[in-house]
Formats: sequence, structure tokens, C-alpha cells
Amino acid sequence: MPGLTDLYKVVPLSLDPKSEPQIRLLHISSPQSTSKGSNVSAPIQCTLSVHRLRDPKLKFAALSYEWGRPYKPKPGHRAPELVVNNKTIPIQPNLDHALRHLLRGLQQAAVAKTTAKLVIWVDAICINQNDTREKTNQVALMAEIYGRAETTYGWLGLASDKSDVAMAVLDFVGRKMLEKSSGTSSPEKKPHGFSLFSRSRKQGPSPLEEFEALTSGAAVGEWNRQYPDKLLTIAPDLVAKYIPNASFPVVECQDLLSRGYWNRMWIQQELVISRNVVLCCGDARLPLNIFEASLVFLMLLMHHATYGVMTKYKDQPNRAKNQLTARGQESAVSNNMSKWSAAERKNYTLLSPGWDAEALVLRHLRRRYHQAKNDLSLMRLVSEAYSNSLGVRYEVSRHEDRIYGLSGMACDIPRLQKEFGFRFIYGGTCAEAYTNATRAIILSGGVDMLALASGSGSPKIERMPSWVPDFRMPMRRPRGGFPWETSFCVSKGFNIGAKARVDSHEWDAPITLTGCIVDTVGHMTEPWAPGSISCRLQSHQTTGFLNDISNIVWLAGERHKQILKSNPSAPPIYSKAQLEAAKYRIPVADQLQGKTSQVISASCGSSGLSFLSKGYHSVMRELDSHMVSDTKSYIAFRTSVGVKYPGSTQADTFFQQLKTGQPPSSNSLTASQDEFNAKDSYYNMMDRQDGTRPFVGDKGYIGLIPQLSERGDVIAIFRGARFPYVLRKKRSGRYRYSGKGYELVGEAYVYGIMDGEYVQKKGLAKWEDFELV
Repeated sequence: MPGLTDLYKVVPLSLDPKSEPQIRLLHISSPQSTSKGSNVSAPIQCTLSVHRLRDPKLKFAALSYEWGRPYKPKPGHRAPELVVNNKTIPIQPNLDHALRHLLRGLQQAAVAKTTAKLVIWVDAICINQNDTREKTNQVALMAEIYGRAETTYGWLGLASDKSDVAMAVLDFVGRKMLEKSSGTSSPEKKPHGFSLFSRSRKQGPSPLEEFEALTSGAAVGEWNRQYPDKLLTIAPDLVAKYIPNASFPVVECQDLLSRGYWNRMWIQQELVISRNVVLCCGDARLPLNIFEASLVFLMLLMHHATYGVMTKYKDQPNRAKNQLTARGQESAVSNNMSKWSAAERKNYTLLSPGWDAEALVLRHLRRRYHQAKNDLSLMRLVSEAYSNSLGVRYEVSRHEDRIYGLSGMACDIPRLQKEFGFRFIYGGTCAEAYTNATRAIILSGGVDMLALASGSGSPKIERMPSWVPDFRMPMRRPRGGFPWETSFCVSKGFNIGAKARVDSHEWDAPITLTGCIVDTVGHMTEPWAPGSISCRLQSHQTTGFLNDISNIVWLAGERHKQILKSNPSAPPIYSKAQLEAAKYRIPVADQLQGKTSQVISASCGSSGLSFLSKGYHSVMRELDSHMVSDTKSYIAFRTSVGVKYPGSTQADTFFQQLKTGQPPSSNSLTASQDEFNAKDSYYNMMDRQDGTRPFVGDKGYIGLIPQLSERGDVIAIFRGARFPYVLRKKRSGRYRYSGKGYELVGEAYVYGIMDGEYVQKKGLAKWEDFELV
């Protein structure tokens, strides 16, 4: 920032890594004049000084705000100014507004004869933004700075769009919600919102704790069923006040929660880490724990708008009312909206979009960060943030901040720095930053970070290795699930041993992993790519996908016959029963969606496989009905698949009627209600396999591989990995490879080896080193 160079020479920081870390702090006192006239504000007077960050007597606040774009004053206008140590410097308008808000608070405190001095850390002033070495040093300390600050002021901006109305109602609602849980009328005295959700063990869980359990990802279905009672239990007075007449200021809250402040990466980290946060907008202030509690009511209101109102209508189909699948919800809403009151229609229309997503994610991360056992590793944070698991896309000014803006929340950063070389790199490229972070994660044992680096076809940054995810781009959630949630483990029993290593100090040097080759890609079909439209709405494409898998199953059987001719003693890879089951297991990669919407492996037990089989046959019934208009392709499809439905002859009757030219009877394909869940799960899991190709390997292994795979690619298992990966031989480049240099193509699903079967068979796995480039 121009004008600050001389100032920083007067108050220099020690950047010696062996010395105790230092920071600069801004001191603002009141009273002071802020007026040069009726329309011109005088610069705020303050001083800047150096302090030891870990001084136990040091007390200070921190500011969290949106920098905004570089300010270019109009002709005849000047940028806002700040007087620091008697030197006048220009600042961004939003920072000027934030400091003036804090100064007004000081002046009010002076009138009340309380403390009228503020010591605060402001990144734009307290860090020399033109000194790369200092910036790198201070950015590495930001998590500790916000964690040690007594109060963090979150500046949302000037008042506009009736933001004062929104701040007031959120304050009122939040306090009411907290009173229900904590039994105190002064909840702001407790600094952490999460602590206010607990009661003693003797009292049992509070209503808000029950709400937390019911709205977790693993229990959404249970919450939907218990919604009406819980709503009245938690907030009966608020329900009576706001819901019947739609008097809650939804539009004003939408505007407040849609401000750019919420989707900035650094701001999320600042608010998550801070012990005590006060949100500021215009002249209004709102403690964060009260704001978080108000979000609970917004969620209740949203549930009421989308689900609760439907329980009023007795003619609602039982399936949509009880199962509440996405399809059922849409149908129920469209069928009954004409009967709703104006208030109900308004609530549903305004609350249906996820306009409060960033604030809800903040609340979610904050609770996880401050809990006794923080599970937010850097791998988890980047995986959830960039595979859209959190449901938001954060904005940054520099691409490397997509890593650094999350690192402060990560519980394993000290270990990654000390043992595996993670470091903050300002002044380099984002490719260096991404590679350094990914290498540290893999070296620490997070081998399945490779699943995020699966190729999308878009060009990568120059020189960035194939095994490094491009965090600039939206990423696919690993098809097998995140490593901490999946039951797959292809290296089972061999998930420890030879560690990953790097044999060069170059930032883009290959990383070496120990693994074994399972098979070589032989025949592949066309890619399965339903895209953003669910496969349940693309019957012909879904039919083709299932047909392709049926064909590769047949090819696997033929491949084994060929192998037996040359080696009669060769054991079969798959039994006849396994090949038959492959037709319904491969399309969903052995995964199912349980009653609580949690994705689990179907290979864990017979009940899971039975559920998959039921879902597959229910999907086949539905495809049968969709293909009546195209008799020839339908008959070809059913003949190639050759599946008979256990326990029912309806579909086979329909097939015979169609084959002979008879008009099918109206009840030939009536799906039973108990198949609905299985079918819905099956469609959802097929959607997750978007971007794959069914394949059969040279040895006869079958499954799904990335759509960018090529014939001759190898499928490998790495020690410590939960998924197999497709690799491509690399024969040229900057490094001299030892004949084992490979590029990563992506994550794979190989039928019959996902639970460690391949590596546990004696003599199959031949372990060797792979250089990933």
C-alpha cells in the first residue's frame, strides 16, 4: 500500500524463525474529532506498535472485513485516509467504514465512562503487503492471531436494504432460541455459540442438541419425520409469531446473508477460529453465537416451508409425505401449492433456495473446530471445500489462498510443517503452493488425496504434476466417497509399510509410492456421462450404460475361457455367481444410499447386496416402461441383459407381450412401494459414477475407470490407499525416469478387489515403486 514504506521502517518486525513471533497492532483512542466540515470526515488518528504475539498480558481485538477491489477515486475526490504515527496513508473505503464504526463504539463507551481505547489487528495496516518475506511470515501466524484475539469484529458493511431490520430480528430470534437452551436472558456473556447448546448429562440433550442431531447429514430422513413436534418443542412462541402470517422479514435476511462478505475464503477462516465474534453492520451489532442460534430458526422456517406445510393436506400421496425424496417433494409442492395460504406460498418461495449456505457452513465448521476433538485436517478441509461437499464456492484474490485460507483451521498443520515440509509460499506460483500442500498430505499418509486429482480434461497449470489437484477448478467428490467415510480399502492388511517419498528438492519433483499392478486396461465402452441431469430422466442413456456393463461382464467370461485354453490350471477371477451379480453391482460401484441418506458399501453384507439387487430390478422395470415406444431397441436390450425378476413375473409378462406385438396390460409394470427406496438409491448411486467407462482388463478384471483412460493404461493399488488408481506410462519429461514413471489418470472401481481381496491372495500382489509425475 503506497505511503506505508517509511512507516514500517519505524516499526519493524523480527522475522527470525527462532525468535518469538511478533505482530503490529493499531491503537485507536477516543475522543477525537472526525469532522472537517458538514460533508467531509477527518482521518482517524491512531498509532502502530510492535508486540510479542504470545505475551500473556497482551490483549487485543481483530478485524474481519472484505477488502474490496482497489479504489479509484473519481475526479475531484480523494481516497479515504488514516493517520498512523503522524503519517497520512490512503486506505480502502470499506476499511474506513469499519474503523469509523468501531470509533463510534469507543465514543459511546467514553460517554458511558468505560474503556475508550481499542487495540486491534488489521491485516491491511499491520502487515507490509509489499514485503513478500514479511507477508509469508505473518500469514502463517494468522490462525494464532485470530485465535488469541479477545474479540473479532466482523464488518458486514454499511446499512442498506433494511439490513437494520434483519439485524434486529436475528438478534431477537437468536436470543429467544438460546434462552430455550441455556436458560439465561444474557446469552452473549458466553463466548462460544456451541457451548450454549449443551446441558448437563442429568438433564439430557437440549432441544437445540436434538435439532443438531436430526439435521446432521446422516439423519435428515429422521428429521423430516419428526419435524412438526420438534418445531413446536424448540420455539412455540416464535412459530406463533412468524409462521402463520409470514411476518418474518425473509427478504431482508436474504439480502444480509447474500453479501459478498460471507463467501470470502479468508473470512470463513477468521470467523471459525476466533473465540468471540461480534458481527457489525451499519450501526448494529450482533454477537455471533446469537446469530448462529437465529440460523437454527431459519432452518426450522425452511423445513416448515418445504416439508411441514405438506402435512396439512390429507390427499397428499403417502409416498411423498413419508419418504420425502427430492422427486416426491417437488411433486407434493406443485400438486398442493394452489391450496396454500399466501403466507405459506411466500415462505416456500423465498426460503427454498440455499441463500444462507455460507452462514450455515460457517456454523458447521465453527462447531467442529472448537469441539474437544478437532477433526478438521487439511486433507478434509480441502476435500470438502473443493468437491462441493459443503455446498459453497469461496472467493479468493490469489489462487494460492485456496490452500492458505483453509490451513489455519487445520488441526494437523504443525505436524505437516514440522515433518512433511508444508510451508506458506508467497511470491511463487499457485502450482508451487498446490504441489507443496498435496505432497505434504500424501507424505503424511493421505494417499487418497490422489482421488481429487482425477483428470477432468481441462488443462492444468504449467509444470504442475498429474497427482496434484487443481484447486482453481470445481472438483468431483471421489466416487468411492471420502477416505474417512468409505468402507472400501483395496490395500487392506497392507496399508502400512513403505512410505511415500520424494527424491529431489525441486518443487515439481515426482513422488514415489509403493504399489502393485492389478491389470492393464483392455476393452472400454463409451463414457457414462449423465452430467447434471439425473440418469432417471435419461432412460435411453441409462439403458446404454447398463447394456455396456452387461457386455463387459460377458467379455470377462470369454476372456477367462481364453486364459484357460493356454493355462488350464489358472484359477478364475470371478465365479459364475459373481459375474451374474456384477450386472447390478458395477453400475453403482457397490454403493447404496441407506435410509439416512448416508452412502455405504453394499459389499459389507448380504442385506446390502439384496438391496442393490432390488434397486436394479426396480430400475429395469422403469426402463421397460420407458422403452415401449422403441420396441426393437427394447427387445435387443432385454435380450442382451437377460435378467429375470425374482419373485415377480410382471416384467417378463410385459416383455413377452411386447415381443409378440400384443398391447401390454396396464398393470404389467406396477412397482411395489417397498422397492421405491431401493430404486431411488440405485439411481442416485449411478449418478455418482458420472464420467466413468465400463472396462475389462487383459487379465479379465472388470469395473469402472475414468473417462480419460486409454487402452494400455495400468490399474494399480498403492499401500495405504482405499481406492485403486489408473496410471499411464510416462516416457519423457524433465526428469530421467527409472522406467517406472507414471502420470495419474484417476480413481477407479474394480469389481471384486475393493475390500483387499487382491492384495490378500498369496502370490498375486508384486510390490514395486511407482514414480508419479
